[in-house]
Amino acid sequence: MSRDESQFYISGEEIRDHVGYAELIEALDQMHREDAANLGDLLLSEQTEGETTNHFMVRAGWQHGRALGVKMASVFPGNRAGDLPAIQASYVLFDGTTGSPLASIDGNELTWRKTAADSALGSLRLAKANCKTLLMVGAGAMAPHLIRAHISVRPKIKRIEVWNRSADRRDRLIASLQPEFNIVATDDLPYAASNADLISCATM
Repeated sequence: MSRDESQFYISGEEIRDHVGYAELIEALDQMHREDAANLGDLLLSEQTEGETTNHFMVRAGWQHGRALGVKMASVFPGNRAGDLPAIQASYVLFDGTTGSPLASIDGNELTWRKTAADSALGSLRLAKANCKTLLMVGAGAMAPHLIRAHISVRPKIKRIEVWNRSADRRDRLIASLQPEFNIVATDDLPYAASNADLISCATM
């Protein structure tokens, strides 16, 4: 791979190292105030031999004179049985004036961070400022990003409870975030929901 080709690709690790939640939330807040981009979508679906349906989605967005981007994502729910991500994605960025390709970006990390930041922006605008307890419903790939993003805008959160259909996956998430956070498991979703200050859901 040449130097130019290596610079063309932005990895998930580079995104993690250089894109913080606080700055991303601020950027999204600004973007939501601007004129909407021109968007176009394509969705392909395939029924599997089991009871699940696989999807392939393409979304293109064009900010005229600035940037043109295409996100391609596959949603294969059966991947979880093999411990693979159910959602996998790639993003390609083009110059909005010349149409020249600028970068290929790891779509998984980009999606996780952008989705989590948008969710946290919602809690910044709608949730009370003195939230103390966060309930995380779901323990998939999105969950740690949502937890970190929400805490970045609601730093008074002192306790995180996690509910998930699979206790094993829930416990792995908790172990990965300890001792950084005071995070515990819950099996009683109705009770946890009624006592949480903030609820974040990431389920399929």
